[in-house]
Amino acid sequence: MHMEGWTQILQNSNPPVLNSPLSPYAFPYQIDKHGFSGDGAKLRAVTAYEFRKKKFDVTTVKEVIESFRKEGTWPETSLYQG
Repeated sequence: MHMEGWTQILQNSNPPVLNSPLSPYAFPYQIDKHGFSGDGAKLRAVTAYEFRKKKFDVTTVKEVIESFRKEGTWPETSLYQG
């Protein structure tokens, strides 16, 4: 049911989103429970990896949505008023 809605949102966007990498589909491995515990300290020490986003909150989600908008892959509808 939600997949049909996503297609309608893309088509009704102004301008319409003709090609988007975003999808309502999820593969089983993406929604399976995966156990993991750790703060990532060893990974950061070994790889010198730094997170681009330091925390996951409403502001971060809005920033990601805005980046999709700039790419033209996020539908412009009244459903999301960032």
